[in-house]
Amino acid sequence: MQLRSGRLLAPLPAPLQQGARCPCCPKDRISSLPDDVLLFVLARLRSAREAARTGVLSRRWLDLWKQLPELSFSGVDVDLLEGALACVTRPTLDLLDIHLAAELESGCLSSLLRTAAKLSPECLIITLSTCTSRLQDEELPCLYRTTSLQLTAVDLRIAPLVSGEFTVLKSLSLQGLQAQRIAFGPTGIGIRFGQEEPRHVKILEMNICCTEAWLLGAEEGYSITQAIERLPVADFSDLELNIWAEGHAIGPLVLHLLQILPAIQRLKLDLDSYQSKEYACPVNCPCGQPESWRNCDISLMGLEVVEISGFDGKDHEVDLLKFIFRCG
Repeated sequence: MQLRSGRLLAPLPAPLQQGARCPCCPKDRISSLPDDVLLFVLARLRSAREAARTGVLSRRWLDLWKQLPELSFSGVDVDLLEGALACVTRPTLDLLDIHLAAELESGCLSSLLRTAAKLSPECLIITLSTCTSRLQDEELPCLYRTTSLQLTAVDLRIAPLVSGEFTVLKSLSLQGLQAQRIAFGPTGIGIRFGQEEPRHVKILEMNICCTEAWLLGAEEGYSITQAIERLPVADFSDLELNIWAEGHAIGPLVLHLLQILPAIQRLKLDLDSYQSKEYACPVNCPCGQPESWRNCDISLMGLEVVEISGFDGKDHEVDLLKFIFRCG
């Protein structure tokens, strides 16, 4: 093209074909690396969302996140989350970590658990910051490959396991489990497996907070007995109780648990004595009911070890100690 001044312009370069790179741009050496190296880079982001966003760099990165062995989602809408999980191309995952802040509708957690089960995660962590429906029992699918399962929610209710077994499960933590009873408040339940020579141990760990509000307003119909029966494992050898008594008597609670699990071999009680000093049990509090608990008899013939920490020597604590020694 010639301008009025007589100057000639250089011809325009031919348009680049699709996928071709401009010769003036530096070569993309990162995208030419093997998949294993790129996946290692994406794994360092610690976020499935951020890993998926790298798809804007080039087509080479577009679907790489779907092959990550560990996926972490935080703050994602539950519908989008299930859609993203359906896109994962790996048959199994090493880790699936999900943190949701939005309140879920009834049945959404069960649906999310079923979707997660299809990916056969070795470690599954689901954390809900807000409560789910108080009336909905969440269905826990059988996770044949999962060795570690952690569920955290407010007022979590687990339905009975319909079929299958958790054959390789080594660690289970249910935090925020809803299980009400007189002298029993919201709890977290954890299960650990291990080998302590000369025996194989199966430990049930419970974090229990006895608050006045729960003592006076406990709901019926979903008891601690049901909560333990609905766990995917049974026949525990060890019982570990971390109790925030907040001034209340714990004897009836421990009695109830020992009635459910009379075959335990080791009992460990960790009493938060420091916090208990800040609270006083109100008049006519039901925490000591039934009063006849001190005279109850349970056959604890398998009990071999009792560990108690935070023992202050209160009357109800001494009575509990006498009860354990008498039954054991």
